[in-house]
Amino acid sequence: MGKPKKYPNSETLVLLKEPSETLLQVLNDLKVFGYHTLTVLLNNEEEKDLTEPRVFICELNPETLDKDASNNISELKKRYSEAIFVAVFTHPLKYSYGEVKKQGIDYIYHLYFDRELFINEIFEAAPIDIPTKLLNLDALVRVNIIELENEPLPFNLYIYLPSNKKTILYRP
Repeated sequence: MGKPKKYPNSETLVLLKEPSETLLQVLNDLKVFGYHTLTVLLNNEEEKDLTEPRVFICELNPETLDKDASNNISELKKRYSEAIFVAVFTHPLKYSYGEVKKQGIDYIYHLYFDRELFINEIFEAAPIDIPTKLLNLDALVRVNIIELENEPLPFNLYIYLPSNKKTILYRP
């Protein structure tokens, strides 16, 4: 087996327009883990300094689809082919998801209903090494032990025993 992949300690999420208060709240949650944001206003002068971003985030206007953004997104997709483009919204859209996908968006999330899915997509698309001191129960995923039976785990699983303040390695 080769060496495990080393992830960076921080990652920049590129915003294609100024974020709303709701998106800022989610981004602040991600900032705790080491994610940073950079707002790019979709012009060549500002985007030339980007170094291989992994995630672009576009907040949708619920009333109308921005036709200019479509051209800009396709330009960015050509330049950063490895990156994913995620659209988020907070109010019902007056157009279809299909129209959004045609603009080059890979994933679409409603920030109120799909918040966890959106955050998980960020973690998968731009994984970072989260320092142990930042880990808390909110950052960890609960798993039912029954789900783990008879399956080898691709990672170490530890169980915390609060009464005697011990952490032990679980081996199924």
